[in-house]
Amino acid sequence: MKSRTVWITIIGSSIFFTGLLLSIALLPLSAQENHIEDAKALPVANAGSITIVKDADPADGTAFHFQTNLLPPQTFVTRWGKNNGDGQAGTLEGEFRDPTNVAVDNAGNVFVADYYHSRIQKFDSEGNFLRMWGFGVDDGTAEFQICTSGCQPGLLSNESGGFWNVNGVAVDADGNVYTTDITNHIQKFDNDGNFQIKWGTMGSGDGQLNGPFDIVVDDAGNVYVAEFLNHRIQKFNSSGAFLSTWGFGVQDGSLTYQICTSGCQAGIPGNGDGQFNQPTGITLDKAGDIYTTEGNNHRIQKFDSDGNFLLKWGSQGSGDGQLYSPQDLAVDSAGHVYVSDNNHRIQKFDNNGNFLHVWDGGLGINGQFYYPDGVAIDQAGNLYVAEYRRNRIQKFVIDPFALYDGGVFSNTITFNNLLAGTYHFTETLSAGWTLEDIQCSGGSTVTNPANRHVEIDFSVSDTVICTFVNKGNSITITKAATPADGTNFAFQTDLLPPLTFRQNWGQSSLGAGFYNIAGLAINGFDNIYVGRRVQSYIQKFDSNRNYLLRWGVYGYEEEGQFDRLNGVAVAPNGFVYALDEYRHRVQKFDNNGAFILGWGIGGFSEGQFQFPEGIAVDDAGNVYVSDTDNARVQKFDSNGNFLRMWGWGVAMNPPAFEICTSNCYNGEPGSGNGQFDHATGITTDSNGNVYVADTGNKRIQKFDSDGNYLLQWGSAGSGDGQFSSPIGIIVDSVGNVYVADYARIQKFDSNGNFLLKWGNYGSGNGEFDNSKYLAVDSADNIYVADVGNNRIQQFDSSGNFLNTWNTPNNDEDGILSAPLGVSTDSQENVYVVDAGNDRIQKFDRQGNFVLKWGSGGSGDGQFTNPAYIAIDSADNVYVTDPGLDRIQKFDSNGNFLLKWDVPGYPYGVAIDSMDNIYVVNNTFYQIEKFDSNGNFIRAWGGSGVGDGQFSSPQDIAIDSADNVYVTDSGLDRIQKFDGNGNFLLKWNSSNLGDSWVQGITIDAVDNVYVTDLWGDRIQKFDSHGNFLHKWRRIGHGDGQFSYPMGIAADGVGHVYVTDIRGDRIQQFATNVFALDAAVPDDGDTVSDTITFSGGLSGTMQFTETVSTDWLLSSIVCNGGMTTTDLANRSVSVTPADNDAVTCTFDNHAFRLAIDAFSNSTLQLMWGDTATNCVYDVHENTAPYFMLPGTMIYPAVNSPLPLPQLGDVNTNYFYRLKAVCDLGAAAYQSNEGGEFDFTIVPGS
Repeated sequence: MKSRTVWITIIGSSIFFTGLLLSIALLPLSAQENHIEDAKALPVANAGSITIVKDADPADGTAFHFQTNLLPPQTFVTRWGKNNGDGQAGTLEGEFRDPTNVAVDNAGNVFVADYYHSRIQKFDSEGNFLRMWGFGVDDGTAEFQICTSGCQPGLLSNESGGFWNVNGVAVDADGNVYTTDITNHIQKFDNDGNFQIKWGTMGSGDGQLNGPFDIVVDDAGNVYVAEFLNHRIQKFNSSGAFLSTWGFGVQDGSLTYQICTSGCQAGIPGNGDGQFNQPTGITLDKAGDIYTTEGNNHRIQKFDSDGNFLLKWGSQGSGDGQLYSPQDLAVDSAGHVYVSDNNHRIQKFDNNGNFLHVWDGGLGINGQFYYPDGVAIDQAGNLYVAEYRRNRIQKFVIDPFALYDGGVFSNTITFNNLLAGTYHFTETLSAGWTLEDIQCSGGSTVTNPANRHVEIDFSVSDTVICTFVNKGNSITITKAATPADGTNFAFQTDLLPPLTFRQNWGQSSLGAGFYNIAGLAINGFDNIYVGRRVQSYIQKFDSNRNYLLRWGVYGYEEEGQFDRLNGVAVAPNGFVYALDEYRHRVQKFDNNGAFILGWGIGGFSEGQFQFPEGIAVDDAGNVYVSDTDNARVQKFDSNGNFLRMWGWGVAMNPPAFEICTSNCYNGEPGSGNGQFDHATGITTDSNGNVYVADTGNKRIQKFDSDGNYLLQWGSAGSGDGQFSSPIGIIVDSVGNVYVADYARIQKFDSNGNFLLKWGNYGSGNGEFDNSKYLAVDSADNIYVADVGNNRIQQFDSSGNFLNTWNTPNNDEDGILSAPLGVSTDSQENVYVVDAGNDRIQKFDRQGNFVLKWGSGGSGDGQFTNPAYIAIDSADNVYVTDPGLDRIQKFDSNGNFLLKWDVPGYPYGVAIDSMDNIYVVNNTFYQIEKFDSNGNFIRAWGGSGVGDGQFSSPQDIAIDSADNVYVTDSGLDRIQKFDGNGNFLLKWNSSNLGDSWVQGITIDAVDNVYVTDLWGDRIQKFDSHGNFLHKWRRIGHGDGQFSYPMGIAADGVGHVYVTDIRGDRIQQFATNVFALDAAVPDDGDTVSDTITFSGGLSGTMQFTETVSTDWLLSSIVCNGGMTTTDLANRSVSVTPADNDAVTCTFDNHAFRLAIDAFSNSTLQLMWGDTATNCVYDVHENTAPYFMLPGTMIYPAVNSPLPLPQLGDVNTNYFYRLKAVCDLGAAAYQSNEGGEFDFTIVPGS
C-alpha cells in the first residue's frame, strides 16, 4: 500500500492534501492483470515418507524446531478475499478494498486494516470471518459499531473508534489491537474490537504525529510508530504516554542521529545511519530489537529498543538482497526477517541482513504476489501477506517448523509422497534438551548428533523414521497383565514429591477487582500496585493495566500476611512497602512480592505503632509512616531502622511541637502547628519535603525531611482549598500537590495555593464515592482510588478524565468467583461449584473450559449458595444447594434429572461404589444416606464430642472399601465410619495456628487429603489417620493457598484444590499413580506401563499399594542397580548414567479347575507350576466328618483321593484353594483360584 496516492483530510479545516505521493504511484491494472489464475498442482511421482520424532520426556521444552530442505522456504496454504481472493474488491465481510496491513495475535487470529473501507476485520487463522469494527459497519449509522454478520464498509470518521486513513495494525501480548491512522493518531481496541483509548494530534512535538504509517508493540506493552512525514520513530507506553523518539535532528535540528525524550521535533530526511526518509514499516524480534523499512532509501535499518542504531542493509534494485521501495517486514521465532517490496516479492534475511531466500510474484497467482504490502507471522510459523492491489490475504507455511508438547503439532511429524533423494534435517532450538542420539530406520541415513543433524537418502517406497533422543535416565514400571488383573494397580513412589503444583485456572486476566481498596502506588516503570483491605493482598498491574501478579493473604503470624492492609508505597529502587494497620507493622517486598523484611509492633516507643494509616518513601529511600493513633510521624531508613519522629510531646516535653531521635513517646493530638488529629495520607516531593493529610483538622501540613514544620493550609468546608475529609495525597514531578477529599480532588502548588479542583459525588466518569488514595505516573497523570465505586480513575494533571478501571466481570466462561466444591468424573473432567456465580463449571483436566450450567434462583437447575459436588459411576453430577435445603442431580452435560429435599443445611456430599449418596447435614449434626434416586436409607450422628457425634461437620469422602470419612471443623478432627455409620476411628488435625478442617478427598491408594481453611494448608494422612505430609504455602502464587476449601482426587494421581480468596482452582500431581489409566506426568493414556525419564539420578522407591485381584509373585528388574522386596511389595531403583531400568510387577495367577470325579477321586488341573504352592480341599458346609474348615488333603499332585464320604444322596460341600509360600509371606488364592464345589455320592 505504501506506494499509492493518498487523500488526507484535516478535520476542522477546509484544507485537503491531494495526491500525497508516499513512495511510487501505481499504474492502473490492465484487464489481463485483473485476472488471477490458480496455480496447478505438481504431479506426485513417488510415495516415500519421512517421519521425524521427538523423544518425549518430562525434561522436554515446549518448542522443538527444525530446519529442513525437505520443504521449500515457503509453502502456499490458502488465500481469502472476494471470490476466494481472485483480486476483485468487495464490500462484504471477508472482502477488501486496499488491505494495507495485517497482524496476528497469540491465538492465531488475523486482523486486517481494510484501508479504503475504513474498518478493521478479524479472521481465524484459516481466513474465516469473525467480526469487524469501525463507524457504521453494522447499519450505516454514524457511530462506532462492531459487526459479526451482514456488515458493510465503514464511514470516514476521526472520532473514537472510527477510521479516516487506517493503515497500520498491531496486536500486543494480551490481544489488544492498535491501529495507525495516517492523519495523526493511534487507537487501541480490545481483542473483540471494543474501543479503549486514542492518542495523537497533528504536529511534530512530543507525542504528536504526522503520517503514522506502521506500528508494533513489544512484550512490555511499549508501542513503536513509524512516522512517514516526520521521518522518525516514536515510542510510547501502552497508554499512549510519550517516551522517546529517534532520527536525525529530532532533539535540536542538527544533521546528526539523535534520541530525544522531551522537547522533540520532526526528523530531517536523508540516508545516514539512523536517518529516515519516509519510513513505512516497523517490526521487532524476540530480543526487542526494532527493524524498519524505508521506501525512498530502499533499505532496512535495525535499532535496539532504546533507539540505538545497530546496522542497515539493502540498496535499490531487483537482485538478491536488493530492495525496491520495501513496504513492510516481519520476524519469525528464529530471528529471520521477511520483507515485502515493490519487486512483487518477499525476501528472507537473517537478523544481520544476510540474504537467504526470495520468492517472486508476477500476476499474483497462488503463492505469488502483486504489490505485497503488510506481512505478519504467527507463533506456529505461518506467514500472512496483505496484497494491497489484489484485495486479498495470502497464508504460507515457512520454516523452521516446530514440534510441540501439546501445541500445534504433537511429538511427531510425517512428510509423505516424497521424491527419492537426499533430505537434510537440523534440530535448531529445543529448550531443556541435551541431544544424545539420532536413531533412524529405513533408507540410508547419516546422523551427526554433535551437529544435531541427519541426512536421509531414501529410494521409492521407503519409509524412514528418525528419532531425536534426549539424553537422560529412565525408569519403566510394568504391570504383567494376566486374566486375574483388576483395573486398579496403583503405586506410590519417592520419585515424585508428595504434591507438585501443575497448573491453575479460574482467575480473570484482569485481576481480582477493586473491592475494599486499601492502597495505591505507582513505580518508576508505571507499574501500578493496588491493595485490598479485607482480602489482605496487593495486586500488581503493568502500565497498560494488564494484571501481572498478587501477593499477601489474611493472617498475622507469618511474613507476607496482613490483618488489615492499609497503605502501599513504592521506593525509587522498586521495593514495595505496605502497612498492616491492625498488626501495627510495616512490611517490605521486592517488586514481585517476595518478602524482604518487616518491623513494628503495637506500642508507643520509637519503631512501634498504633493503627498506622499512611506510608511514603522519598527519593533517598527513607520511609515515613503516619502513626495515626499515636498522633505523630515516624521516619526510618530503607531497612526499617528508626531515624526520628515528630509531633507534639514526642520527646516528653508537652505542650509543644517536637522532633525526637531516641527515648520517644506518643504524641498529643491537637490542632497546633505540627500537631495531628488523625494523620492519614502522607507523601514526599523531590526535595524530600513531607506532606501529611491531617484529616481530623481538615488540613495539609508540610515538613522538611528532618521533620521541621514548614507550613499548613486548609480548613473545614467545601470551598476552594477547604476540606471535608482529606486522606489521599500525592505530589507530581513539578511539585504540585493533589489531595483526595471524599468526592473531589483539589490541586495546589507546593506552598498550598489553590490551583484547581474536579469531581463531585456520584458514579459517572470523574465522579467519586470516597476518593481515598492517590498515585501519579511518569507523565503526571493522576490515579484515584474511588473506594465506594470499587474502581480506579485516571486523569491528566489538569483533571481531565482519561480512563476508568473497574472490577472485572467474573461471570465469564472459565472465570471463578468464590469456588467451593470440586469433583472429577471417569474421564478426569473437573467440575467446580462456582458459588459466587451460582453455577457449575466443567473443565477438562488441562483446565480448558468445557461447559457451564446454573444461575441464581430456586427453579430446577438453579442454585442459591451451592456448596459441594460429587459424581457417580455413570458421571451423573450431584450438587448440594444449602440455600434451598436440597440436592440436585444432573447428567454430565448439566441436564437436570431430579432433586430431593434435605431439610437443614446439606453441605458435603460423596458417593460410594454402589452409587449411594452420603450428605453432611450441618444443621442437624448428622450424615444422611440416600440411594441414587434420593430415597432415604439411614442417618447417623448427633450433636456432641463423643465418637460418632459432630460439632460442625463439613465435608465427606468415601474410600475404596466404602468407608466414610467426615471432617468436623468444630472439633478439628476427622472421623471414619463404615458404610452403615458404625464408628471406626478418629484423629485430630495436626494443629498449626488457626485451624478449620474443611474439604476432604481420598486418592487411588486410600490416602486422605484434608483442606485447612484458616491454616491455608493441605494435610495428608493414611487411611488409619497417620499423618504423612502437609503443605502450608500461604499466598496467591503457584502452589500457594488463600482459604483452600474444596478438594478432589482423580484416579490418576491429580489433586484439585479450590482457593476461595484466590478465585481459582489449582491442580497438583501427587506421588500416587495408576496403571490402566491416564498418567499424571505427561497426560498420556497408558495401559500397563509407565515410564519416568529425563535425567533421573539417585535411588527411587516404588511400592505397589493397591491392586484388586492381585497376588504379587515376583518383581523382576533389569538395568541399573535394583533391590526388590517382594514381601513389602516394593523395589528400590538406582539408575546409572544413561541407564534405562525396567521393573515388572508380576501377578501370581492360580488357574485351578476340577476335571472329573471318579471313585471319590478329585482330578485337578492347574496352570501354575510353582513348586512352592500347595493345593488343599476343605469342607465348607455341614454335614462335616471333620472340623469345619480343616484341611483334609494337602497335595501338590493330582489326582487327589477324597476321604470316605457319608450317606448316599447327601450333599457334601468343599472349598478348593491354593496356598503359596512366596518367600517371606504366604498368600492364599483369590477369586481366580478358589472356588466351592459339591459332591453327591452315588449320583
